[in-house]
Amino acid sequence: MALSLFQTALDAEDVAAGLQVFEDNVPDDPELHLSIRDLLQLADRLRFLNLHYHPQNSLLNEDVDLLLSSLHYTLGRVRVMFGETRYVRDGQRLYRVAWDDMCYELRESEHGQGLRGRLSIYELFVNDMINSLAGYV
Repeated sequence: MALSLFQTALDAEDVAAGLQVFEDNVPDDPELHLSIRDLLQLADRLRFLNLHYHPQNSLLNEDVDLLLSSLHYTLGRVRVMFGETRYVRDGQRLYRVAWDDMCYELRESEHGQGLRGRLSIYELFVNDMINSLAGYV
C-alpha cells in the first residue's frame, strides 16, 4: 500500500489548515467552516484506524486502499484550489471564486457530492472499518 493511513491523516490536517486561509477570506460560507471541522474529525478517525489496522492479516486491505486513493484524489483537488490563489495579494474575490469553482467541479464530477458530502462518506466508511475491526478483537 503506497499510501498510509497516518500520512493521509496528516494530509487531511494540512488541507484543513489551508482551508482556514480560505475561511478568513470567505467568512460567510458555512460549508467552508464545516469542511474544516469534517477534515479534522476524519484525520482523528484515520489515526484511530491506523492504530488498530494491521495490513498483513486484514480483510480490510481493499477497503483501505479504496479509501486512501479516493481521499488522496479529493485532497489533491483541494490543493489545486490552493494553487489557484498562490500569487494573489488581496484575494477576497479570488478565494470565493476558487472555492465556488472547486465545489462546483466536485459536485459535477462526483454526481452531486461536493466536498462535505465526500468527507461524510469517507468518515462513514472509516467508522465502519473501525467497527469491523472491533468485532474481530
